[in-house]
Amino acid sequence: MTKRFYKILTIVLSILPLISYFFSTFNHFFSYLSNSYFYMAAFCLIIGLFAHIIKVGTFDLFAFSLRKYLPKKRNDYAAEKLQDQSDDQDIQQLSKSVGSWYIPLLKIGTYFLILSLLCLGLYFFTK
Repeated sequence: MTKRFYKILTIVLSILPLISYFFSTFNHFFSYLSNSYFYMAAFCLIIGLFAHIIKVGTFDLFAFSLRKYLPKKRNDYAAEKLQDQSDDQDIQQLSKSVGSWYIPLLKIGTYFLILSLLCLGLYFFTK
């Protein structure tokens, strides 16, 4: 065996623990990255999905019932009667008041959730 072979063997054996350490911390890197992406995805998705549920109209009947049947603050019967007649015409549905501001939050949250799942898969495959 030549001196060159021993030099290469020495270099490889001295780099091998460094490579091993890199992959062991690299594994924890994917875990940290997966958790971080999931926190960002959860924040965006919770707000976006809540707005989407309101936009679909789930709470429209509930909000209408509360406005119609909760006691009024006025004591004047005539004013209440006039307001009751106009309430049926002026009530804006809760689903129409939300708008479409939640759609970018859902897209961003979905993107971060996909990144989180990819990092989680890499974490388990490199483990």
